[in-house]
Amino acid sequence: MTEISVINYATLVNETNQGKVQKITPPEGGSSFHAFKATLLVDLADAFYQARNRGDFDKPSMAYQKDLADRLYNITLAFSKVGIDAFIDEITGYQEVREKDALQKLLNLYVEELFQPWQRRFPEEFYKEIFRLKGWEYTGGSQRPHLVGKITNEFIYNLLPKDVMQEVRERKKNNEKLHQWLTSQAGASHLEKQIASTTTLMRASDSWEEFEKLFNRSFNRNIREQLSLF
Repeated sequence: MTEISVINYATLVNETNQGKVQKITPPEGGSSFHAFKATLLVDLADAFYQARNRGDFDKPSMAYQKDLADRLYNITLAFSKVGIDAFIDEITGYQEVREKDALQKLLNLYVEELFQPWQRRFPEEFYKEIFRLKGWEYTGGSQRPHLVGKITNEFIYNLLPKDVMQEVRERKKNNEKLHQWLTSQAGASHLEKQIASTTTLMRASDSWEEFEKLFNRSFNRNIREQLSLF
């Protein structure tokens, strides 16, 4: 590859990472292709799925778009599950075989030694979607139904490593939040990814029951049996 080729690729990668869709023609020849930031796929899939739910693709002439919406939705479901699993493997370096000190290494990665100052970890969109699917009026503020805490535990915190959450819950005092014991690099990052994945599934749902089905399919769980009181 020539020096000019390297510069061209660097520019394209930089612009692509900024969210721009780029048509790329390899300097060495070959077919052109379009590149874009990977997270744009989630936004695109969400837009198509919401349009499908609104009935925008019900006309016979829109059959291709309707089929594409279903395909994009299935892709993002697969990504949300595989992405979390890959993230854990990436930050811990563990596969199926654990070393003797694997648990301690995992806790060191995820759990802070000291209680950390509060930072916003859960965006308002997360709570708005819960309220929408439960049919509650959303007024904002920190006073929420007690059930919201149970939902947060089951769909967010319980998807983090079990040993980590056991340690965090043992350390947590009454006036503290669970996420204030998570490390910013691994713990909080995993938390934010789980929140983002769950919020995306809620946004794609028209009812709480539909969300539960999507969540169970995505994360291979059976929340319904555990949360019959929900």
